[in-house]
Amino acid sequence: MESQSIQTSFKLVFKWLSIMFLMAAFFVGLSYQTQAAKAADITSSMSGISASDALYDGQPVTSTTVANWDKSSYYRLNYNFTIKAGTQVKTGDTATVSLPTGTHFHDLQNFDLMSPDGSVVGHFSAAAGATTGTITFTDYFTKNYDDMAGNLDFNVSGDTDGGGSQSGNYVNKVGFPWEGTWKDGKNYELDQNSRYQYVEWDAKINPTKKTLTNVSVTDTMQNTTSQQLLADTMVLEFDSTGAKVPASDYQITYLPNSELPTSFTIKWNGTLNQAVNILYLAKVTDTAYRTTGSATTLNNKIKLSGTDKGDGSGAGSDIDVTSGTANAHVDLGGNGGGGGSA
Repeated sequence: MESQSIQTSFKLVFKWLSIMFLMAAFFVGLSYQTQAAKAADITSSMSGISASDALYDGQPVTSTTVANWDKSSYYRLNYNFTIKAGTQVKTGDTATVSLPTGTHFHDLQNFDLMSPDGSVVGHFSAAAGATTGTITFTDYFTKNYDDMAGNLDFNVSGDTDGGGSQSGNYVNKVGFPWEGTWKDGKNYELDQNSRYQYVEWDAKINPTKKTLTNVSVTDTMQNTTSQQLLADTMVLEFDSTGAKVPASDYQITYLPNSELPTSFTIKWNGTLNQAVNILYLAKVTDTAYRTTGSATTLNNKIKLSGTDKGDGSGAGSDIDVTSGTANAHVDLGGNGGGGGSA
């Protein structure tokens, strides 16, 4: 009886040891597979993505090229890359793209690299102000591993002060991508793909504080299928103090209506002798940009008319069209492509 008990205990111990051995083998194998599938940095297996590989207007970028590039303007760079034959590119593998010295990303970037057949080769991302960006690959090159190559096309800015769009003594206009809390206390954030949903349009009227009468300002959105003016975000502020302009100082009319406006006109009541900022947001509705991050340019035009009274002693003179007009644009997104063969 005692012998049978010992045999039974031995069998139970052996059974549990066998189970524990199998479980240990399973987790060791799982750990190995996880490590084997871990994303890799394949920057060293690629050519065409270093700072010296950047092209501007088809020419290599040099220190002389960027010497006068300013912080407010856009300059479009192009890269053509190849991946070394035999490189195993897996989903999640990354590569670092470096910008030329003296340049940086003006705005954040998040766009897809597309193959000729419409497949997503990878995704490019970069933070605003950064000097490098990252390509994160899909499994496209896992399946198409011969003649692996691609290209990138995006905007950067320089490091020198200045730039921006301005016009004469009567009106200036600039635009920026926007994310964050607006002046109405509401948040206007990036979308789920970390792309901009809004742009900010700013105008400064009478920047040199002349004495103007009969002032009328007309702001007209361009690319109306790609952006929608948000009338509820409109703000007028005195440039010197940041204080809101009293509603009694002006009249504003939205066209064709205040629900879906494409332009607006502001008529000033009485004399304007201060600089005033007009600020508002527009919703980005460009389908390609919102879907894949594809590059798009949004445009805006403003025109000011009225009479410049000069020193106030005479009748004054009408503001001419050239001096009273300003244009601005905002560039969003970028483009990228890639291809290979099986």
